[in-house]
Amino acid sequence: MIVNFRKVIDRIDSLPTLSPVANQIAAMVNDPNSDAKKIAAVLRNDPALTAKVLKLVNSPYYAIPGGVSDVSTAISFLGFNTLYQLVLSVSVLSVLSSKQEGELSPFELWKYSVGCATMGELLAEHVMYPETSICFTAGLLHDIGKIALLRVAPKKFQEAVNLAREEGIPLNKAALDTGLPNHQTVGSRLAEKWRFPMPLRIAINYQRYLADTSRATLARNMGIFVDITAMADIMVRRYKFGDPGDDVLPEVDDALMERMRIKEEDFDVFEEKMHEATQRSKIVLELAGETS
Repeated sequence: MIVNFRKVIDRIDSLPTLSPVANQIAAMVNDPNSDAKKIAAVLRNDPALTAKVLKLVNSPYYAIPGGVSDVSTAISFLGFNTLYQLVLSVSVLSVLSSKQEGELSPFELWKYSVGCATMGELLAEHVMYPETSICFTAGLLHDIGKIALLRVAPKKFQEAVNLAREEGIPLNKAALDTGLPNHQTVGSRLAEKWRFPMPLRIAINYQRYLADTSRATLARNMGIFVDITAMADIMVRRYKFGDPGDDVLPEVDDALMERMRIKEEDFDVFEEKMHEATQRSKIVLELAGETS
């Protein structure tokens, strides 16, 4: 068991780094001296990444009239921060793309992640949180540990998925029982390696912060990512959209529902909104190396 664990961690550490452009743009987004032309010039250093970002920008999801052919124009519609979220997401999709076959397919796992991303954005709008784009990214990337495990240890991870389904236990526990690190550990390791911003690191570890005592350790503005990610996960699992790798349905916490200003009867409304929105974000799945 220990040998398997160590080998998997080594493989995770050996995954490629993200495009240097992603880190450069992260710094520029927070630099008051940056402008659209400077950011576009940096992004042009990675033509493949630029092409994928523009493909996403021109998808029906963003509905930019007439479309755009260059990054500078895209920024004028979307803003610096949203562009960075797209660059980061596309970079991760490129590194973790996989077509492994088994009980859990990468397509269904990414589909679930896209559902969480879309729901995160909808919930951010619901609670009037202004930075909806980072909530989309948080939902999309909060389970990258699973996606990474599916890439670096596909047979062992599928074994964990089978065990989780057979015994009705969370995938995290099944992973540990089969000698794998849990996906939060893997996700956190990648988030550090790839220098994710703090909100995304918190989203990856959201389960750790659900208890009141743990939430107290977070900065006041960070708790929103815990709540949005947790609620998005609950809702998308309940809707059975995509496949998170196990069949466990988390209990709906009354305190979380109250903080998110959601009632039980709202679930059907949000499901309809999610399905409408994910039809527009189908391009994300295509960029993950799959087609619907």
